[in-house]
Amino acid sequence: MPESPTPDAVQPPSGRLSTGPLPTRFVRCPPGRPDLRPPHAVDPDYAFTLPSALATPELVREAVESVLGIHDISGRPADSLPDIAYELVWHACRFTPEGDSVHLTVRRHAGAFHLAVHDTHERHRHSQLNSRCDARRERSFHSCATLVADHHGTCGTSPAVAPTRGTLTLLSLPTEPEPDPEAEARPAVR
Repeated sequence: MPESPTPDAVQPPSGRLSTGPLPTRFVRCPPGRPDLRPPHAVDPDYAFTLPSALATPELVREAVESVLGIHDISGRPADSLPDIAYELVWHACRFTPEGDSVHLTVRRHAGAFHLAVHDTHERHRHSQLNSRCDARRERSFHSCATLVADHHGTCGTSPAVAPTRGTLTLLSLPTEPEPDPEAEARPAVR
């Protein structure tokens, strides 16, 4: 005796392959009303996937300027963030072949801006090629690293996490002012 379908499942039409029962309840389409409130400046979090092309760094600069304007964020280091994002993506495009994409995330969390860019250039298996490539990557990243250091930030690289391939370049810029070492050394005036 053939099994009867369960009450929560709909069977596919005969002659079609199925990976399992179809749900009887569907998500409402279109979904509920979108949240049209203006964004707030507390913790913006954005991700961009862009082609590896000559125009991409300039697109990123404009996108980051727009994000900062939408969230009404200004001051140090936000005023330099578009230039830093430009340099970071320019660096990633140098290590990503045409036709592939670079991925950039820009977020502010825990008193710092965090930027990460993913390029598709994997580490070489041969040690001599790997050391040459590392030196080329370091030279390419120099101007971005200088901008980050000017803002007391940190940066580094790591291999991309599976299932992706390539290299992840990360940087962090504190949004809160650095303490003035001279002010701490001076005695307090009463």
